[in-house]
Amino acid sequence: MSCLLISVFFLAQAAVLHLEDCLQIALAENPEVSLSQRGVTQAQARRQGARAGYLPRLDVFFQEGYLLQGEQDRVYSDGQISYEIQIPASQEDTHSFGFHLAQNIYDGGKMWQQVRRADRDLDRSRLQVQVTREDVAMEVIAAFYQLLKAQEALRVFQESLTLSQGQLALVQERLRLGADSKVDVAKAQVSVGEDRIAIERQWAVVEKAKIELNLRMGRLPTDALEIAEAVPDSPATSQAASDASLDKNLRLRQLRLTQELTRLDVDLIGSERWPQVTGSVSYSRQHPEFYKVYSRFDELYSLTFFLRVNFPIFDGFLTSARIEEAEAQVNWVTHEQRRVRQELAAQAGRAEKDLLRLDNIARIESQNLQAAGQQLALAEERYQVGEGTALELRDAQLAVTRARLSRVQTEYDAKIAQARSYHAHGDLMDHYLKRDHP
Repeated sequence: MSCLLISVFFLAQAAVLHLEDCLQIALAENPEVSLSQRGVTQAQARRQGARAGYLPRLDVFFQEGYLLQGEQDRVYSDGQISYEIQIPASQEDTHSFGFHLAQNIYDGGKMWQQVRRADRDLDRSRLQVQVTREDVAMEVIAAFYQLLKAQEALRVFQESLTLSQGQLALVQERLRLGADSKVDVAKAQVSVGEDRIAIERQWAVVEKAKIELNLRMGRLPTDALEIAEAVPDSPATSQAASDASLDKNLRLRQLRLTQELTRLDVDLIGSERWPQVTGSVSYSRQHPEFYKVYSRFDELYSLTFFLRVNFPIFDGFLTSARIEEAEAQVNWVTHEQRRVRQELAAQAGRAEKDLLRLDNIARIESQNLQAAGQQLALAEERYQVGEGTALELRDAQLAVTRARLSRVQTEYDAKIAQARSYHAHGDLMDHYLKRDHP
């Protein structure tokens, strides 16, 4: 059994994760998503509390006591004769119980405003979960492509090392034949060493990118991680950053809900200027004998009905000040909504321009890579026939390496720019998470 568990463990550790797998893990494990979901639970509790405003309140009380009264002198007078009576000390049990029922009849619409506000607050909390999920997904996508870029760059350096080692073997063979000098061998050995150093440095970049992706997914930094692209992505396409195209953005939708909440706050505070009407019923029983308190309910009782009307006349301008504060909050949210819209439009515009720029760069790089490959083939041919030098061969090899690295950089920068464009337009999850997601 233990061997089976160990085998399963290592298989799980060696599993290759695609982008969608990383997104699913992040949405399940990232602590920011969990915290936003707790906000929904709190909003649900607030909504339940708000609904209590229009429900009656019932209180039941039971009281048991002991009354000890000392000796007293009392004077009585009938207008002509006064006489004094001495009342001896006494003691008795007291038993009582009752209930009090109160109902809010009218409060200027405050209780209904509270319910509406709680409903909108719950909608905003649920939307906050979606905002957090999209933000986390954007971070995971960027970290995923950064790791792929680092791995591809490592592969380029490894291929460069293979070329350098082949060139070193060729120079050593030519030295044996007397066609090259020891200086050429030393230069080839330096080239091999430089490529090895570049590989070691790139390994550090890869490990750092793995740590970053693990953290974005909500995993431990030291967890084993292997990733790969599931299928080749479709070419990046730009999307115009119009106002209408930004309406799906979750942050803007959340701000619209916040604006509605602040307007409800103004109405809620204003309702305190209206009169409030409450009704209540109280029933109570009290007697020294216990059984008489809890029997013969049609006797020995007190029943009270109240109808209270409260008119707010003056509160030291407190309500006016609170309304002004709430209206200022409405204005702030309006300006914040405009600022965020401008920021998102700028972000989408930058992503669109980056995609166009990177597309042009990619076409140029394809030509450069082809030319660098031809240059390397000619340099190798010239070197083979003794017309070229080892330095020319090394320069051609470096040109190919630089062209490959540049192509890798452009390819994954374009993927990240495309993701940022989707994120600005509010449809990131639709493009990258094909499975059902809440």
